[in-house]
Amino acid sequence: EFLDLNNNHYYHKESLSPIIYIGFGSITGHDSERILQVVLEALEKTGYRAVLSSLDKDDDKLPKNVLKIGNVSHDWLFPHVSAVCHHSGAGTTAAGLRAGKPTIIVPFFGDQFFWGNVIEKNGVGPRALPGQNLTTDNLVESFKYVHEPQVRAAAERIRDAILKENGCDEALRAFQTHLPLLRMQSYL
Repeated sequence: EFLDLNNNHYYHKESLSPIIYIGFGSITGHDSERILQVVLEALEKTGYRAVLSSLDKDDDKLPKNVLKIGNVSHDWLFPHVSAVCHHSGAGTTAAGLRAGKPTIIVPFFGDQFFWGNVIEKNGVGPRALPGQNLTTDNLVESFKYVHEPQVRAAAERIRDAILKENGCDEALRAFQTHLPLLRMQSYL
């Protein structure tokens, strides 16, 4: 079973292997079968469990350490996993950091590579693993890396900094600071 539940629906986290969120949205395209195979092999080699979002595969053909999910709020789910592995869309990246989770980035295009560099530079995850270069071995290495204490500590420091911010107030203040009020006119 994915979770070792007893009659009280309580489980002992310590006795179970860590759960990693893995999701690439619809990004993987024609390479999704290969990427899924790499993910499953890496999970088998490490013994970790995963919550898998996307990567088409029949639920009944997935191993017991993998739970396939549909659309679930990242803000709700991420606090319950040990790490996140994803394509690095800005929203998913922000949700993982806000939850204080070490992050593995598998970029495919665009700004995803930028966010992968930001994650690595801040010690929150390993060097990004571009989708076309993803292998079982480099994913196994990344799975292990994100469970090291210093990586978890870095992710928690970033979470704490994010939670102290008041983003809406700061955005409004920045907008108003740069608004040329003295030159603004209305012809109404």
